[in-house]
Amino acid sequence: MVSDPYTIHPDSSVGGFATSVISPAMRKRLQRCYERGKEVIRQEKPDHDYAHTMFAECVAHDPGNLEYVETMLENLQRKYKNNKRGARLKGFGGRGAFKKAVASEDWSDVFRLGLDLLKTNPWDVPSLRALAHACQANHYNEVELRYLKNALDVNSKDVDVNQHCAESLARMGQFDQAIAAAPVEVVQLRLSPFDKASATAGLLAHCASLGLGVIAHSPAGGYRKTARTAGHEALNQAAEKLGGDPHTVAVAWTLAL
Repeated sequence: MVSDPYTIHPDSSVGGFATSVISPAMRKRLQRCYERGKEVIRQEKPDHDYAHTMFAECVAHDPGNLEYVETMLENLQRKYKNNKRGARLKGFGGRGAFKKAVASEDWSDVFRLGLDLLKTNPWDVPSLRALAHACQANHYNEVELRYLKNALDVNSKDVDVNQHCAESLARMGQFDQAIAAAPVEVVQLRLSPFDKASATAGLLAHCASLGLGVIAHSPAGGYRKTARTAGHEALNQAAEKLGGDPHTVAVAWTLAL
């Protein structure tokens, strides 16, 4: 059997996926694959299935590339005439393995298997949200939001999807957009004498200007830093002076902000 000249085989990859650094040679091959996919969807009779094979190859090897993901999803949406439900008949093959990959946080398999599931339904909300989680774990912020957009297109009032969008936007520092996505009354921020970024970046002031309450996450440093808190010289000096312990001083510092 003669292989397709545009098929990309794993090269310097883990589990069939490219490592975080994509070589110039692989980048060139991905671009050729991408351009081939665009050629076939520009034909008088577009071959959306073949185009998806090309685009999925690109996304599999470079899952953080927004252009690849955008084109892949748009091609599938055109294939199903934007019906918001995908194919009439959908098999269940691969869904069990996909759930197992999500549960074990095997993000390479989540990307690989998730793309197969989207082939029959690009509005598959559980798959889109799982792919968004995989993007979160790998810091692919723009792509994460793109998958969530497709999930939201199914039902713009879906509470769970809106909450997911709000949490993602808030994590990215896009607080106004997060509040627009879902009702917010209280925001949890990582805040302690060891982690002052929320205060120095103006997030506390921004929350106050919007009338939002703030809950400090790990105000005494968290369980991983409890020994550091107990042995912190400045906190111990303050605790001795005030008649307390360093953990209480750390919490008091946070409350005083």
